[in-house]
Amino acid sequence: MKWLTVLFVLAFVVLTFPSNYALYYTAFPQQNTGILITNVYDERAYYRIEIYDSDGYKLWSDSRRLDPYVTDFIDVAETVGTDEYNWGLALIKSDELLYIGAMYMIDEEVIAYDNVLEPIQEDENAKYYWYGMSFHNLAEGTSGIVISNPNNTECSISIWVYDSDGTLIYEDSGFLYERESAYFDLSEELYAEAVGIVDVRSDLPIIIGAEYYRDGDTWEIDNVVDWYFTTPW
Repeated sequence: MKWLTVLFVLAFVVLTFPSNYALYYTAFPQQNTGILITNVYDERAYYRIEIYDSDGYKLWSDSRRLDPYVTDFIDVAETVGTDEYNWGLALIKSDELLYIGAMYMIDEEVIAYDNVLEPIQEDENAKYYWYGMSFHNLAEGTSGIVISNPNNTECSISIWVYDSDGTLIYEDSGFLYERESAYFDLSEELYAEAVGIVDVRSDLPIIIGAEYYRDGDTWEIDNVVDWYFTTPW
């Protein structure tokens, strides 16, 4: 009877989660992500984590409980295995305030660490959401961008890349199915050295994984979960 009660509570919480936290992960051979989930509230918290591959297929999910200020560590490669398609969206649902940390590793060495402090934000009046990230495409370093759709429906994506003079040097558009991710290697899309801004527009909230490379290796990863502007037209 006790276990039935616990299962009922977990099921109820999963169905009523009001907040979604999201981040970009990788689980390639030799490349991995560790996810730290901390309950920063002074009451017990419940959460559900879901890991999707780049095509939006759910690889793994679990519902868990966290006592106040306790941290869970999830080794993604150990949990879902490694594969060339094991990258994209990690989604964490909770009704409490959580602190999410992401450790990005190559050959078990941590090469980048990022924090996700806020859940995905929706604007009921928005037709479009606008996101941005800086980029560089130079001999000593390049940039890549991963866009993930954390929603239950398809979303539209448009990308504009401007150099430091404000000149449009690349653009693209398309759709992402629910939970699907897309990767853009700017070093392959751009034909000259440049620095500037990547402007992204979507009709639903998204998350962006901004990757920066040095000498061919990843050296920094930032999760962009906050839009800088919304428009009703």
